[in-house]
Amino acid sequence: MPFLLVLVSGIHDGIIPVANARKHYSHMRAAGVRVTYREFDYGHMDFTFSNKDELRYYVMGRLLRRG
Repeated sequence: MPFLLVLVSGIHDGIIPVANARKHYSHMRAAGVRVTYREFDYGHMDFTFSNKDELRYYVMGRLLRRG
């Protein structure tokens, strides 16, 4: 089975604008990449240093998903 790329974005990200993430997602899908996309109500560093349950559950759920 081909890999699944999970792309996430923070709507309060001051480093990577959400519009860029959405465009990247669209281009990947158009190129046939198996990719999912989800936006969170967080900033850039929340994805690295946060202990927010919502992020943890989402990431762990995607890692444990089989397909």
